[in-house]
Amino acid sequence: MSCNNWEEGSVKFSMSEWVAFRTAIIEKVNELREKKYRLACEAYAAAQKAGKGQRGFSRADWVQDSERFWEAAQYITRRGDKKIYKPKKKAFPILPTSKSVVLHLEEVTITLDNKKRAMTYSSGENNRAVERARENPVVALLFQRLRAITWTRGTGGEFVGNDEHNRDSRDSGGGGNYTTACFGVQRSGNVILY
Repeated sequence: MSCNNWEEGSVKFSMSEWVAFRTAIIEKVNELREKKYRLACEAYAAAQKAGKGQRGFSRADWVQDSERFWEAAQYITRRGDKKIYKPKKKAFPILPTSKSVVLHLEEVTITLDNKKRAMTYSSGENNRAVERARENPVVALLFQRLRAITWTRGTGGEFVGNDEHNRDSRDSGGGGNYTTACFGVQRSGNVILY
């Protein structure tokens, strides 16, 4: 059954926890980008080999129809073109682990702000957007790291969400919005702490 939903929030960190958290998230993004680059290079080499000596062979179609390489098709093909293009390393940039960054991942946007030592998270709004966002390996690591942090006074935060069954306003508790996750020192009220 479909369910249109969203989730967003922010979390503030202590200096000691911030560096480790930010580094872990960015290293995971860099690891995934490196894997995508290697897959694109493998797909390019395999498509070149498959089409060698064949007239009119569409390497782009071969990559898109391949069970192993279809995910890499977006990096080495162009719409309506039968050719494939060698993947460029600069299309998969490695992010520095020491700078503020905005990460746009499939169903989610994560902002890591060094000045505020804060992370903001937004899953966007779509059919099953929260579930798909939580399946992302970077988001899974993010929640794993958040649960492992030792929170201190002045740190922590709250994620608020809603779905098509509880829609009205965008404030926590107002018109059906609800807290989906809460991190930090115990707060008053009926809040689930992770």
